[in-house]
Amino acid sequence: MKGRWMGRLGALAAFGVLTVVAVRAIRTSGGPLRSVFWRACHEKREITSLAFSPSGARLASGDEAGYCVVWDVASGDTLMAFEAHHWEKVVAVAFLGDDRRLATHNYWEARIWDVESKALLHVLKAGEVWHNEGIDLMTGETVPMRAVMEWVDGMLPTPDGRYLLTDSNSVEVWDTQTGGLVVDIEGRRPRLSPDGTLLAVQRVQGFTCIETSDWTVLGVFAGVFDSFSPDGERLVFHRESPSGWTLQTARLPEALAEVGPEPETLEPLVERQLERWNQLQCSPDGELVLENDGSFRIIDLGTLQTLLEIDATRYLGLSHWKLSADGSFIVTQESHSDLLQVYRTATGALLGEMEAAADAGSFRQLAVSPTGSLIAGGTFWQGTVGVWQVLQD
Repeated sequence: MKGRWMGRLGALAAFGVLTVVAVRAIRTSGGPLRSVFWRACHEKREITSLAFSPSGARLASGDEAGYCVVWDVASGDTLMAFEAHHWEKVVAVAFLGDDRRLATHNYWEARIWDVESKALLHVLKAGEVWHNEGIDLMTGETVPMRAVMEWVDGMLPTPDGRYLLTDSNSVEVWDTQTGGLVVDIEGRRPRLSPDGTLLAVQRVQGFTCIETSDWTVLGVFAGVFDSFSPDGERLVFHRESPSGWTLQTARLPEALAEVGPEPETLEPLVERQLERWNQLQCSPDGELVLENDGSFRIIDLGTLQTLLEIDATRYLGLSHWKLSADGSFIVTQESHSDLLQVYRTATGALLGEMEAAADAGSFRQLAVSPTGSLIAGGTFWQGTVGVWQVLQD
């Protein structure tokens, strides 16, 4: 009965009004999950992006109509609620080096905001991209049509917040202090080393490694890039071989050759056969890789040996799954599901589940704090955002 009443109250939430909505946290083996807050503040619109600040003290959420909210995680209070992109979906949000500046992105441009003053600092927009002609559905006239840019990761700030990388038809590097475009790099899917000194960008053929101090290309190498090791000295990638796909680690060559027309093949330190091209995700600290083909395999990046396998075949086709910053737990979300589950990577134990009330809809967005202990989820209906803490054993 209490859950029903709480759910009905959630349906009355209006933008800017904080209303607690029903949520269930189940205590299971391995330790509990603590609910920090559960709020509605997006006029029942779908949450389309979520990101914690570097300290984990703030959380930003964006919705399908272009609005953003910045939350104080400890209290659940709204620090800033504003229209970031007029009636255009906020596809990505990211804090820049600290808790004071926030970047937002729709399909066309990125914007940088000062959270304290609520001022728009910069609009980051490369040259317009046009293709062919189309029909304006409002007027019936033939007009040039702007190409839709599909972002894989949306935005990626460097650890110090000095640069912001946007992932569109190419990787654009922006100076966040001036708003100027520094360099435009051929490729997609930018990945930074933990200290931000190295960048890897995926190309149609191979991947490019770049030194971020002066944006010098170090080489173009065969394979699909996955991650850097914690010290940045090892590259983790998978590539196709006559026997199928293999996961490999390698070091950058000490003597770098001139970049030629074909990608250079690196000598692997260790390699592991993959049954197929599986979904791979590396932990932010670069120590572990998570392989998902219906079950989850935790793989040590030093040896590429399986440390643990978690049987989660009912989650085949997951739309969201993330490793914590320290690799201590995994959060899984079944596609269009109102249930999040948390597993301990050391033991495979199910730590707990978070289930939203029926009128809050399914979870569509998922974020894990850089500090490693906080989880955030955003729903499809009611514009609700929840935060939970994974307690230590």
